[in-house]
Amino acid sequence: MRRAGFGPRERRRARELLARVALVDADRRILAAAAERAHLDVLAPA
Repeated sequence: MRRAGFGPRERRRARELLARVALVDADRRILAAAAERAHLDVLAPA
């Protein structure tokens, strides 16, 4: 990235954006797993 003319500020910004996207992706996966578990609980209550 340094070769492309990006300074430390741009690199930090890109890293923050990537981290945010990764967090959103993880949240979506967690929510999907929780929804699936809740759905199974509704179908077969313990």
